[in-house]
Amino acid sequence: MNVQSYWETPIYTCQYEDSEEDQKHIRTLIEAKMADMKASGVTNIADQNVNFNGLPKIEERFRLAFDSLCEAYDHPKNYNMQDLNIINPMNFGEFKSVHSHDVIDAFAVFYVNVGNSESGKLRLYDPRWQSKKAFAPGKPYMEIQPTNGLVIAAPYYVWHEVTPYLGSETRISLVCNMTFNEIVE
Repeated sequence: MNVQSYWETPIYTCQYEDSEEDQKHIRTLIEAKMADMKASGVTNIADQNVNFNGLPKIEERFRLAFDSLCEAYDHPKNYNMQDLNIINPMNFGEFKSVHSHDVIDAFAVFYVNVGNSESGKLRLYDPRWQSKKAFAPGKPYMEIQPTNGLVIAAPYYVWHEVTPYLGSETRISLVCNMTFNEIVE
């Protein structure tokens, strides 16, 4: 695990090396939550807020990611991560267009099952992406190949997208959003 600065913006990444048994356990719990949601009439799972506190290992990973970002910004670790959290299943051809979040302070993604394709990469855009290229050399984004157990967290202002996923198996990621309980100046 480490925090590095990209474009003077801290981005958290950590690759967890869970045993195959642990990965299967996490996948089973998430798939059960998804099945319960579908049974209760939910048609679009990614539109529903979920609570990860029933998944202590997952909640702990998100908390570590947000704590690390707080440390990088020298910000008190006084935040809420119970709202605006989703299970994000992706099927063949689905993608997430470029966006940022203005109602949160940071976001994190945990990859439960990346499926059976190397497509569906996460792109994090240089916050200067609207600048003239002469002032922001290189690619305007970094591209991350998701792997099972990978956690990525970034401040709300980092624009991001997911390229089209082309696998035949459903890919599952968890998204956790964080908001500060107080504004620190």
